[in-house]
Amino acid sequence: MGCEMIRLLRNVMLCVVLMMGLLVIVLGMARFRPGAGDIAQTIAIAAPLERVFPYLTDIANSPRWIPGLQPVENLTGGPMQVGSRYRLTVKSGSETTMMEMRITTLEPPRRMRFLLEGQGDPSMRFTEVGTYELTADATGTLLTLSAH
Repeated sequence: MGCEMIRLLRNVMLCVVLMMGLLVIVLGMARFRPGAGDIAQTIAIAAPLERVFPYLTDIANSPRWIPGLQPVENLTGGPMQVGSRYRLTVKSGSETTMMEMRITTLEPPRRMRFLLEGQGDPSMRFTEVGTYELTADATGTLLTLSAH
């Protein structure tokens, strides 16, 4: 792999790590505030959306860019598609949050929507709808993550 490709992948991973770190923090806080509002964050990635979308939707990559995420369990098997379900475990300090994620929309290379539901202890339960929207721009891709 060329130096330019490695640099590009590092930049994509760094941007996504920062964005997902923010989402994990916000979702963690939101579970304590029923009816919390919507959040949205957009970042620019210096790569075409045709490269960003497959990386983003390859569930095996998720622990690389979501802080504290443990290896993800594919509950339905096979490649990601509408209806696919995953078990996620996020560790932050002494706290562990278990979630189930279900893919509700998959429109490569532009959009993925998912439902996240907190699992386990009833005090840790929440439901969030998340969306990745990718838009091509002059420098690569604009990636917007929204949750409500």
